[in-house]
Order: sequence, then C-alpha cells, then structure tokens
Amino acid sequence: MFWSYLTGHYEVMSPLSLRGVETRARSEQFRAFFRLPREENLLEVHESFLWVPFSHFNTLGKICVSENYLCFASQDGSQCYVIIPIREVIGVEKPDNANKAVTMCVRGKRAVRFSEVRDFERFASRIRSRCGVLASPQHGAAGEVSTDVCRSLMEHFEENPEEEALMVGQKGSSKTVSTEALMTVFHPQDAENLDPKMLKEKMKEQSWNIHFAEYGRGMSMFRTKKTRDLIVRGVPEGLRGELWLLFSGAVNDMATHLGYYSELVEQSMGTCTLATDEIERDLHRSLPEHPAFQSDTGISALRRVLTAYAYRNPKIGYCQAMNILTSVLLLYAKEEEAFWLLVAVCERMLPDYFNRRIIGKRTVLFPSCSD
Repeated sequence: MFWSYLTGHYEVMSPLSLRGVETRARSEQFRAFFRLPREENLLEVHESFLWVPFSHFNTLGKICVSENYLCFASQDGSQCYVIIPIREVIGVEKPDNANKAVTMCVRGKRAVRFSEVRDFERFASRIRSRCGVLASPQHGAAGEVSTDVCRSLMEHFEENPEEEALMVGQKGSSKTVSTEALMTVFHPQDAENLDPKMLKEKMKEQSWNIHFAEYGRGMSMFRTKKTRDLIVRGVPEGLRGELWLLFSGAVNDMATHLGYYSELVEQSMGTCTLATDEIERDLHRSLPEHPAFQSDTGISALRRVLTAYAYRNPKIGYCQAMNILTSVLLLYAKEEEAFWLLVAVCERMLPDYFNRRIIGKRTVLFPSCSD
C-alpha cells in the first residue's frame, strides 16, 4: 500500500544505492497515485489535517511534496485528496503557531489550510520559496502575506484572468496547430432545440457545475467520493476535454512542457518512416462517418498528433487503434491537449497496451460519445 511506508523526509539518491532504489520506487508510486509528470520526485512527507470547507471538518492525512507539486490524501475514510501545483499558489499566510497551521492562497479565489504540521514553519518556508508568484500591484515576489493581502491577491487574479493564464503556464500555440475541439466546430449545440439526449447532457453538466461551486474547479479542486460518483454517471460532452485533462494528469504534462508540442510538430512533419506510412493509411479510417474527419481540418489535426507522438516515442511509434483513440480525443479537446492525453494513455495509464511486438487483436474500449 502506497501510504504504508510514507513517513519522514526523502532525498533524491543515486540509482546505484539500495536506498536510492527504494527512494525511486516511492517516487514512482507517488507519481502514479497522483498522476504527476515523470520528472517529479517525492521529497518529503508530513502528517497533517486538511480543513475541508464544504464539510466543515478537518480530515487526517499526509502531505506529499515534490519539486513542483503539493499533494494531500486523507487516511480517515473520507476519501478526500487534493493536488496543488506550486504554480497555482499565489501566496502563503504567516504560520499559525497555536495550531501549527499553514494556509496557502490558491488561484480560483480559494485558500487551503493544513494544521498540526509537525515542522510547520520549515514547511511554510519551503513552499514559499518554491512559489513562482507573478508580480502584481500587491506584491513583487513570493513571500509571507497576511490574510487581508492573501484575499486581495485572489481578487486580483479573479479580475485579471490573463495574468492567471500566464501563471498556469499557458502561452500561444503555433499557427499550424488547431486551437478548438473538433466537436465545437462540427457538432455545435442548438440551445433552443434540445432533444432528450441533449437534455440529459445538460442535466449532467448542471450537476458538475454545482460540484465545482462546492469543491472548487481546476487542478487544485477537492476530489472526493462525490467526484468519483459523478464520473461513474458519465462525463457530459461539454466537459469531457477539461475533465479528461484534469483526471488523467495530462494538464500537468502540458503545463510542464511549454511549446513542446509545437516544436515536435515542426520537427516531425515531412519525415518519412514506417510509422508515418502506417499513419497515412489509417487517417481516413478514423471515425469516417463523423463530419470532423471528412474534412481537411480534422484529418490534418489527426496527422499532426499521431506523427508528433511517433516522433516523440519511436519505441511505440504508431500502432493500430491509436488513430481511433486520437480521433475521439480530438473531438473533445484542443489539438495540443489531445496530444498530451494520448501521452497520458500510452505512457502512464496503459503503458503496456500499445505495443508493436503484440501479434493478434485487442479490443479497444472508448467512452461512449452518445451516452
């Protein structure tokens, strides 16, 4: 069990030592549990309580800290966990000595409070030193802030979303890359004429919006049993791209590798390999009845994503059924997002599924586009 031996402080050790092997194994389990980029290493663990605002109680669990993430998972049966990218922390309040508590201001007009942290002052100092806080009228660098300043910082980012986008790590895409999910272009919804299926989708979407209002939205939202129950009921079409990115961890890969996909596209287009030949043969077999893939827009986006991935990972290159998977991803996610979702599926979620050495036939299961 992942939590059974997570205690104390960890350092990245040489892979040649036994301790280094154990530390690396812990880091691998940590990354898998929270679906973090492969560059992250588990650096330290703290037992603490997390204040859960929607339930009005403190839940016991462990804080796990890596180079760029602060993660919490409960251990008291509440099934609550939180993943906070350091890039989303916009301030750290002065530690509360009486409760050994540390409160962080997180983008999205929220605060996260940990209490009964044994070494709370050092913990607060380390998080503060890792914060890449943008300069704003209220502050110029990461540092200790008061409750009032923390509140004003959150309001500032609410009123200036362009600064928030920069803090998250977004930047302009290449002109050759599609910036819209294909479903929004080829299957626009008519809000005035909703059939039973669309009404069902709207009801699911409303349930998620209520959930977001209570538990937060985005990477640092509280994830609970209710979140899992909503996923089991089916993710509405309008939120699939956003939620797939979030729960697969692909959003973190994308934020960590700025401009990477555009560079891959430029480097890979025009190359001629066995993988590109197979991709070309399968392009028009990818959801051929959908209007998005009866057009050059959809076919070109599919070609770029598959070619870029084959260039990134020649060990896999291109395998049959990757075209169908990528077609579905492109319907609900922007092109760069679809690429990182493909990376998440092939390299983290199903690392042994797409394999050129496998002979025979596999059944590929996709989330229904019509449920």
